[in-house]
Amino acid sequence: MPTQEERLSALEKTMVQLRPVLSDIAHELSMVKGLTIKQVEITQALGKDLQQTKEELGQEIQLVKIQSAEHMKITQALDRDLQQTKKELSQEIQQVKAQAAEHMKITQALGKDLQQTKEELGQEIQQVKAQAAEHMKITQALSQDMQQVKAQVNSLDSHMQQVDARLDQMDIRFDKVDTRLDQMDIRFDKVDTRLDQMDVRFDRVDARLDKVDMRLDEVDRRFDHVDARLDKVDTRLDRMDTRFDNVDARLDRMDTRFDNVDTRLGGMDMHLGGMDTRMGNMESMLTQILVRLPEAPAK
Repeated sequence: MPTQEERLSALEKTMVQLRPVLSDIAHELSMVKGLTIKQVEITQALGKDLQQTKEELGQEIQLVKIQSAEHMKITQALDRDLQQTKKELSQEIQQVKAQAAEHMKITQALGKDLQQTKEELGQEIQQVKAQAAEHMKITQALSQDMQQVKAQVNSLDSHMQQVDARLDQMDIRFDKVDTRLDQMDIRFDKVDTRLDQMDVRFDRVDARLDKVDMRLDEVDRRFDHVDARLDKVDTRLDRMDTRFDNVDARLDRMDTRFDNVDTRLGGMDMHLGGMDTRMGNMESMLTQILVRLPEAPAK
């Protein structure tokens, strides 16, 4: 059975053999601790970079929101301009309609004047026809008288003088009829002149209505252009909504990833804290062991 001295001698030899191994373990633990500290620093730097990236994304999102607000203001301004243009065009159309109504009233008044003139001329023509019938009757009566006069030529000289006087009166009346017919011709010429003027005015009305049609066509084209521009604005706004939805989805995913990173960093902090505690304990134990070990004998 070994003695106490032999046991101590064997323990000293064993500790002398274990001392380099323990020194290596302490060195490796120091290296592991340094690597762990570097890993923690890298992790903190990554956290700062992620925070900075998050802030930059927030700034970009604010810029995008500001641009979207500006686009909305521009769209509202375009809508107000469109409403004002519609009001102005409606007013112009109402004015054109009022002018057209006035032209129609003038045309109706001219038609009434023309109808009245025709009626007056018809009445005068009927009067002329009645007078001509009377003259025909008088002429027939004169013919009968002339036949009687031919039978009584020799005895009716004085009566022939009366007949001559009556014929002179008839000539005078026929001259009056010719004068009235000339006046009627002049009045018909005036009627033709007024009808020509009415045709000219109707042509002017047609020309102005054609201009109104052209302006209305131009208004329709402008409305079509405005509708096309509004469709483009709607399309761009739809694309912006889609992009904002995609940005929101990406931000949600980034928030989820940031939460996962925070969770993992929290776990790593806890794990590193445990490792620091265990390494502190191991260093304390190694210090105690190194203190208790005897120094290696000089060779």
